Order: sequence, then C-alpha cells, then structure tokens
Amino acid sequence: QNTFLGLIIRKFEGQNRKFVIANARVENCAIIYCNDSFCEMTGFSRPDIMQKPCTCDFLHGELTDKE
Repeated sequence: QNTFLGLIIRKFEGQNRKFVIANARVENCAIIYCNDSFCEMTGFSRPDIMQKPCTCDFLHGELTDKE
C-alpha cells in the first residue's frame, strides 16, 4: 500500500498540481497526505490538514451553507 501511495505522490508531485490523498477505509475518509502546493494554495500547514475529513470542510467559511 505504501508503495502505491508513493507512486501516486511521485506521479503528480512534479506536475504543478495541488492534491490530497485520503484513507477511504476510515469513517471520515481522513486526509493522509497533502502536497506542498495544496498547503500554499490554502494557507494551511500540513499538520493542520492531516487527519481532517477529505470533504475539506476546514476550507468552508462561516457564510458557507452547510447543506
């Protein structure tokens, strides 16, 4: 599994892409990896993002409709 994740990370890291990888085997589909470009784009550090739900609710502002 780690080899597969490493392959995915290496494939997309050099393509100027912003992305996260989540674990679909846990209830909230927790983020298990985010690249530096995603951190730069969002303004969040990697420790702030890790283990958050993959729906990225942390990016929603207070005016965002929860529905």
